[in-house]
Amino acid sequence: MAAAVTAAASSSVSPAPTERTIRWGICGTGTIASDFVTVLKHLPATEVAAVGSRSQASADRFGDRFGVAAGKRYANYAALAADAS
Repeated sequence: MAAAVTAAASSSVSPAPTERTIRWGICGTGTIASDFVTVLKHLPATEVAAVGSRSQASADRFGDRFGVAAGKRYANYAALAADAS
């Protein structure tokens, strides 16, 4: 299924100049989250802004893999939800 979504996403057009970027906070670092972010990377006007996990090590591995800033990798879901940005 992810391959079909990725193929559809890669054929999308560039965002209009007035379109705002949607910033995503990802809860979890497992397979579904990884597949979801892989597809997001192909969509216009999207950014993976933060990630929350049950451990800092897992959040850091996910952040390294998908380019999430070091200060936006959270060791719990409450901290991710509290990030107003």
